[in-house]
Amino acid sequence: MSKSLALEDGDDIFQSFFISLTVYLKVRKAMQGKMSSKEEKSTKMKELLFTLDNSNYLEFLHSILLKHGLKNHKVTEKKHFPLKQWTSNAIDVDNLSDCREMVKKISNDSLPVMKIFVDM
Repeated sequence: MSKSLALEDGDDIFQSFFISLTVYLKVRKAMQGKMSSKEEKSTKMKELLFTLDNSNYLEFLHSILLKHGLKNHKVTEKKHFPLKQWTSNAIDVDNLSDCREMVKKISNDSLPVMKIFVDM
């Protein structure tokens, strides 16, 4: 994990996010003539620089998916995924109001790297 922090570009401040994304896949195998399914878990960790504000929550979620190579998943207002922002006081971010709370926490705490956990 790099120690690069918030970078300024004009009026925008880019926050560094360390994102751990876990994806569960069902794998079907034929063993001794019978089909069995097993759930496999895959975790990827990436760093993302992003300017998060009160209005670009869906864009942030879309950037997380693109960074992890999940281009086929769609993010809309009705179809999105929860995440957990992890600091001393963890926040479950499930909607826009939770995202606004996270933005407020980022601006108040000015942490160098924000840890995010996504479980899909």
